[in-house]
Amino acid sequence: MHGELRSMKSFVTIGILLLLMSGCKSAEPLAVDALPILVSQAPLPPLPPTVRTDYLRLELQLLVNKNGEVERAHWLTGSGFGKWDSTALMAVTNWKYTPARYRSEPIALWVRQVIRVQMREPMFLWLAEIACPDKTYADSLYAILREGGDFETVAREHSKSESAIRGGVLGKMDIRIFPFPVQDEIAKLRVGEISKPIRIGNSYVIIKNMPAGSLRSNDIRSL
Repeated sequence: MHGELRSMKSFVTIGILLLLMSGCKSAEPLAVDALPILVSQAPLPPLPPTVRTDYLRLELQLLVNKNGEVERAHWLTGSGFGKWDSTALMAVTNWKYTPARYRSEPIALWVRQVIRVQMREPMFLWLAEIACPDKTYADSLYAILREGGDFETVAREHSKSESAIRGGVLGKMDIRIFPFPVQDEIAKLRVGEISKPIRIGNSYVIIKNMPAGSLRSNDIRSL
């Protein structure tokens, strides 16, 4: 049984639920207009096989720069496994956020963050998107799609993402790059279904689970 458990631990991967906490590491803390919001994440490495739990609660401190990139990061409470902590921290530096804002301008900000690390199998889906600047606009496009509007046409004409030129096509994606609640919404979609508008960062995005055979090879960007 232990041998099976060790083998299993080496194949499962990790999803994360992020809870952003206030905390500015500066001489004069700012009353910011908006804290950073997670947009995309690099999956953390598999937990060591000696870990006898499928759940960890960790805490780290991040410097999110004005471009939404993680410029620096260090653990406040790690897993206790030095090699895993080091590798996980490298993954964290590839996460992408919306930047914090002060007086409507993007700024760099230190934030403290609690991470719930849970075991999650990888899931690769063929996806397309329509990105909107606000929920009202997203709701109106969702209504058009529900009434029979063509997803590719709507994406080309209205999406604010760079994928619009491809009819919204993202390609084959590991959905673990999305924040944990977004993963759950995407995982519910059957082939051909679209999601209600989902907030990702400062945008509202309609996701479609596409049949792989319907994507033209020159439209595909595999991630």
